Amino acid sequence: MLLDECRSYDVIIIPESCKRMGAGTEKFKKEQPEGFEMSNLSERYTGFPIFTVIVFIIGMLLSCCAQTPITGAPLDRATLVDGTYEGSYKAWPNRALVKVEIKDNKIVGIEIVEHWAWKGKKAESLISERIIRNQSTNVDAVSGATNSSRVIMNAVQNAIEKAYQRPLSQ
Repeated sequence: MLLDECRSYDVIIIPESCKRMGAGTEKFKKEQPEGFEMSNLSERYTGFPIFTVIVFIIGMLLSCCAQTPITGAPLDRATLVDGTYEGSYKAWPNRALVKVEIKDNKIVGIEIVEHWAWKGKKAESLISERIIRNQSTNVDAVSGATNSSRVIMNAVQNAIEKAYQRPLSQ
């Protein structure tokens, strides 16, 4: 290995073969270009890996948090069968499991069995009330909890689709 090749190695790791050729010695340091300091090199590159990791994590979070589509619509009340139905929906980072009670061709109750959310818990009661009032799973989302709102709407829609078939319990 030539001494010139040894100069290209990082400051922190100097291979034994380069040490034998004088890398890391005062003579080696004196041969560096003017203004080149070994300590400046290590200080300059310590923040780069941390910055790269932070940008990567932010990018992943933003790409994974795309808005959940709304699958709901007004009910076809004439064909609903009375009973209690379960529905679920997942859209990272939120998930919801609901039970919907249908009586007299109407949604009369929504129980949120499980709801995994970062900050969308406030959507639970508001979205349930809106769905029951409008008899539709396509209602206005709760501000600041849009993804949770849509996940709950879609879980209720999935339960209602089962109500067109047969009830979970009578």
